[in-house]
Amino acid sequence: MFQKTNNKLSDNKLLILLGIIISIFPLCFLIGSLLINLNTLLAGLVLILISIQDKNLIIFKNKFFFALFFLWLSFLINLAFSSNFDNSLPRTIGFVRFIFLALSIKIFLENASDKLQYLVFKIWLLIFIIISFDLIFEYILGYNTLGFSSYMPGRLSGFLNQELKIGHLYSALILLVSIFVFKFYKNYYYFYFGILVFVIISLLIGERANFLRVLCISSIFVFVFDKKYLLNKLVIFLILALSLTSFLTFNKEYNKRFWGQFVKPLIFGQTENLKKENFFEFTVYGANYYRGYKVFSENKYFGVGIKNYRNQSNKKKYENKKFRFNDQAASIHPHQVHLEFLAETGLFGYVCFIMFVIYSIYRSLKNFFETQNLVILASLLYFIFSLMPLVPTGSFFTTFGATLFWINYGFMINYKTNSIFSRAN
Repeated sequence: MFQKTNNKLSDNKLLILLGIIISIFPLCFLIGSLLINLNTLLAGLVLILISIQDKNLIIFKNKFFFALFFLWLSFLINLAFSSNFDNSLPRTIGFVRFIFLALSIKIFLENASDKLQYLVFKIWLLIFIIISFDLIFEYILGYNTLGFSSYMPGRLSGFLNQELKIGHLYSALILLVSIFVFKFYKNYYYFYFGILVFVIISLLIGERANFLRVLCISSIFVFVFDKKYLLNKLVIFLILALSLTSFLTFNKEYNKRFWGQFVKPLIFGQTENLKKENFFEFTVYGANYYRGYKVFSENKYFGVGIKNYRNQSNKKKYENKKFRFNDQAASIHPHQVHLEFLAETGLFGYVCFIMFVIYSIYRSLKNFFETQNLVILASLLYFIFSLMPLVPTGSFFTTFGATLFWINYGFMINYKTNSIFSRAN
């Protein structure tokens, strides 16, 4: 039933309720973790009710369900070796909510009517446009429409106030929203203009790692999106390159953040006496990465346990005065997803995670080539670039970042031929 649209289920009360839950997710991220978790739990509950209504419980025989369950099982096994069982237990058990979240999105996309899906994603588009307007407002006036302002020069906070992670939300939704723009208006120029504007706003946000992801996934998506309009695409990229270069040249704070603190040291070194090979020794992320690696090297096979990195990283044996930000290296996570898995789950958990990632990419690529469903491609790109080595990331397990990741995973694993988001439609 859940592999293809089922007319019996189409737009029944449970699917409509699930659509409402999915439609307000972007708003939940602006309000806080409590609402994000509540909405996630509601999505999982509705999925269970749909499965009971189906009676055959086929959702639990789905290949992606087994892939997700395999990942969760690896966490449960790892729990037995945790350095602090009580600390790891809630987050390990709580991971199950993301399994149901991803599958609930998959079921909605495969079974809801075109009309219901359009309605849900029009709400997404509206919220995203409001967020974008608010960010431009903040950039121009120094505070957003609610009076919030960032405490860090060269960064925008938007509706999240002192939590400087609006760029993460932006990077997770940008391609999905751009596809909705194209599908709603059936106009290539709206699509390309939307991508161009959204990428520029991502730069204005000032989160370097998330901007890099946005630039990468948007560039790849635009060229894979269709085989037409090559000249138009080249013109757009030329305009984008000139705009970004001009902006970074003449804006003092952004020039410092993107050029002075990142690109220039990476290419030329910190100073004449400090070569680029020493780049990470003079960044806070370098200190974080070193500390994460040391925690892993002391706990190679099963790590210290999920959520225990924060209790281990402040130990004196992990210090290294060679790193400029050694005093800031102790943290709740090492700011890189691969190091986080290695430090907290060891080689056992990391290998299981990589197996899960490879399988998910393979199956999703296969689904994309068979269905030409653009949301699969968009979310797959986000999935891949969220796991880029070396580039800083948030914690894989915290509510905000994890929910964005698994929402995209739900889009990525859907399989529906003749979808409203298929390239041919």
